[in-house]
Amino acid sequence: MDENYYRNAVRKAVSKGAELLEQIEKGDLSQVRCDMSGNYDGGGIFDINGKNRLLLARFLMWQDVLPDNAEELIAMLLKEEIAALRQDSFQGFGDGLTILTALLYRYNDDGRYDGLFGQAKDANFDTFCGYEPDSCIKILSESIDELSSIDCIYFLTDLGLFDEAGELADKYTEDNPPLTESDYKMLICINNFLGRKQKNLPYYEAVADTELEREDPWAVSSAFSNLIRAYIDIGEYDKAYIAMGRAREYLFRVSEWNECGLGRNYFEFAAELVCAMPEKAESIWDEWRYFSVKFPDDMSVDCLNKHISAAEAVNDKEAADIFSRALCRLMDKIRKK
Repeated sequence: MDENYYRNAVRKAVSKGAELLEQIEKGDLSQVRCDMSGNYDGGGIFDINGKNRLLLARFLMWQDVLPDNAEELIAMLLKEEIAALRQDSFQGFGDGLTILTALLYRYNDDGRYDGLFGQAKDANFDTFCGYEPDSCIKILSESIDELSSIDCIYFLTDLGLFDEAGELADKYTEDNPPLTESDYKMLICINNFLGRKQKNLPYYEAVADTELEREDPWAVSSAFSNLIRAYIDIGEYDKAYIAMGRAREYLFRVSEWNECGLGRNYFEFAAELVCAMPEKAESIWDEWRYFSVKFPDDMSVDCLNKHISAAEAVNDKEAADIFSRALCRLMDKIRKK
C-alpha cells in the first residue's frame, strides 16, 4: 500500500489554505469569522467556518515562512475560535484551537497573550478541563510524512472534505479487503465518521455472523443491535425484524439485560418496528409488550415516546398509559436535577 497516495491528498487539501489567506489579505474575513449557523443532526448549533480556520491553521503551521502580519492574523483566528467554542452546543475543542495557540505562543515571550489563552481556557467545560496553552506547542512537530493512511482519511474529514475523504476510504477498502472482525470494525468506524452508514451494512452483517459462531450472548446481542439500527435507519424494516428474531434468545441470556443500554436499544427497536410495520405490528407488540410494560422506568425519554406511539398504533390504551406515567416520572426527575 502506497502511503504517499494518501499523504499527497492531504498536501493537496492543505494547500487550499493559500486561497483563504489570499481572501483575508484582500480584507474578506467571511470564511473564517465565527458563524454559528450550522445545525447538528438532532439539535444544537455549530460554527460552519470552523473547518476553514482549521485548514488555515494547518496551512500556516507547515509554512517555512509566515506572512508579515502573521501575529495579527493568528490572534484574530484564535479569537474567532474562542467565540465558536463558547457557543457550540456540544462544547469540546479540536486541533484548530491547539494549533492556533501553538502558533501564537511564539509571540508570547512578554505574556501579551496570556489573557487570550485564559479566555480559551474558560470557553467551555471541555477547554477548562483539557486545554493547556503551554502544552500545545508540541503539535507543531507533526508532519504529513508521519500520517498513516487512516490518519489521512480522518484528517480530510476534520477539514470538512468528505468527498475527498470518501475517495481515500474507498481506496483503503480496495487496498485492504476486510478479513477479520477488527478489519470490519475499522471500516465501520471510518464510514460512520464520513456519514456513509449504508456502506456499513455488509460489515455489520459480517460481524453479527462472526459473533453468532462464538455464541457469547452479550457479543451477539451487541453486534445485532448495531445491525438492526443500521437496517432501521435505511428503512430495511423486514431485515430488522428478522434480525430481532435471531438476536432475541441471546439477549435474554444476558444478565439483567433490561437494565442496561443494550436492552433499552431492543425496546426502542421493537417500538419503532411496531410503528413502521403495521402488517406485523400486533405480532411484534405481543413479543415485546410483556417486557416493555414491566420495565418502563428503565427507558429514556425518546424510548418512552416511541413506546407511547407504538401502544397507540395497536390500540393498547393500558400500555400507553403505563408509558405516559413513566414519562411523567422521568421528566420530574430531570427537572429536579
